[in-house]
Amino acid sequence: MADSRIFQLRDNMSAVSIVDEIVHYLQFEKNMTPRVAENGDAFFIQADEDDNKLKKYTGMSKDIEIQVIRNGSDSVIVNVGHGSLADKAAAGAAGMLLFTPLVVTAAIGAYGQNKLIDEIFECVEKFILADGRPIWRRT
Repeated sequence: MADSRIFQLRDNMSAVSIVDEIVHYLQFEKNMTPRVAENGDAFFIQADEDDNKLKKYTGMSKDIEIQVIRNGSDSVIVNVGHGSLADKAAAGAAGMLLFTPLVVTAAIGAYGQNKLIDEIFECVEKFILADGRPIWRRT
């Protein structure tokens, strides 16, 4: 299930600048590895945490899928959805059957995954309010 919002762009902004800001946010603030693909008026961003097997097996890893779609010349539609929730479900099931603390880590992972969706929308909103100036640290 994806959450969607429409953002009005200011004069000096484009869908590409929104995508660039999201990519930098995910890479430098969330320590995730984003991948971007473009298809006409739509951009697709997939990001996940680097290969941290412990987080993956305990259900605490994060991954996300984002679409940024041009909506005319003055707005974009941003769809943000969960990546794979399979690791959280597997950790929760294993916790129920084998190792109870995995239920807790799976719940924490699901919470973090949901929180990340709100953070992406906040990133886009702050970027637009800053008139398209980058707001996240660059390295």
